[in-house]
Parts: sequence; C-alpha cells; structure tokens
Amino acid sequence: MNVFGWVCSGVLWAVALGTAVPAVVRGRAPRWWPGVVSPRLWGAGQLLFAAGGTYGMAAAGHETALWPLGGGIALAGLGLMEWSRRTRPDSA
Repeated sequence: MNVFGWVCSGVLWAVALGTAVPAVVRGRAPRWWPGVVSPRLWGAGQLLFAAGGTYGMAAAGHETALWPLGGGIALAGLGLMEWSRRTRPDSA
C-alpha cells in the first residue's frame, strides 16, 4: 500500500475508532446519527466497515484478486449499521 492508502486508512480508522468504540463500550451512538436503536451493533458495523475498507485498499495495492473481498466486508459493515437503525417494535 502506498502513502495515500496509509493516510486514507488512518483517517478511516480514526473516525471509526472515535465513534464506534464509545458505541460498543458504553452503548451510546453519536448524537448526529439519529434513529440508532442498537448502538453496539452500529459500532460493530462501523468497525467492520473500517476493516473491510483497509483490507480492500491493501489488497488492491498488491494487485491480487482478493480486493473485492474488502468491499464485501465493508458492505457487510454498512448492512450492520443499517440493521441497527431498525424500528422499535413498540413504535407505530
């Protein structure tokens, strides 16, 4: 991975760790992210998204055929983040 990839990965992880760790540890989502019903699931999805993005950038830098796996992991993280925003059963 080149310098640009390392910088992008560092920014991705800085944002992910800054918001996802409090969500996973304390169970609180950031205020600017409305509608999160399950903050721990949201935080896990964000960490999975960051891991997939980093893997995708690293694998693409080595020109392997496995770089789409990083995109799939990142999409799975986005799916978890969206799933954490599901509606509550008691809301109508």
